Formats: sequence, C-alpha cells, structure tokens
Amino acid sequence: MKNAYFDLIQEAETKTLPDFLSAHPGKAMEKFHAAVLRSPSEICAAAGITGYGLARRCGISYRTVEAWTSGRRPCPVYLRLMFQELLGLYSPPEL
Repeated sequence: MKNAYFDLIQEAETKTLPDFLSAHPGKAMEKFHAAVLRSPSEICAAAGITGYGLARRCGISYRTVEAWTSGRRPCPVYLRLMFQELLGLYSPPEL
C-alpha cells in the first residue's frame, strides 16, 4: 500500500535537488533528499565503519553488504534509510 512517505521517497530518487526542493522546501527535505541518494559505501564512510561493521550491526550477511558496496546489486532505498537512522546519520521528516 502506498502512502505519502513512499511517494516522497520515489520523488526524491527521480528528481534533482532543485526540482525536489521547489516542490518541498525546507532544510529537512534537503537532508531527506541527500539521505535517499546516499550509497551503502557513503553510509559506512559517514558513520566511520566498514562494510563488515555495517553487516554485524544490522545482522545481515557481509556478502550482501559487499555486493551493495561493489555495485553488483542495488541496495533498496528503505534499507539505506534504515541504516542511516540506526547509525544516527538521518532522522525521517515529519509529514
């Protein structure tokens, strides 16, 4: 079932930052757009951990994280947002 948050995520994935901010102004939305586009490698770097550390912290296979960070498989956006929230890099905007 779709909701407003799902629609906002899809919009942030497909629009450039200026286009996204013209429809959703505010500093929180700028941070949201950046969080949606952040890759697993960038998340690890920002949190100061390795891919192995991310795997252990989140209880997922290191091979899966390795596939995401190498680009062999895409990491779903909901997981990237969850990792960032867990690591204190992001908090969801109030809708």
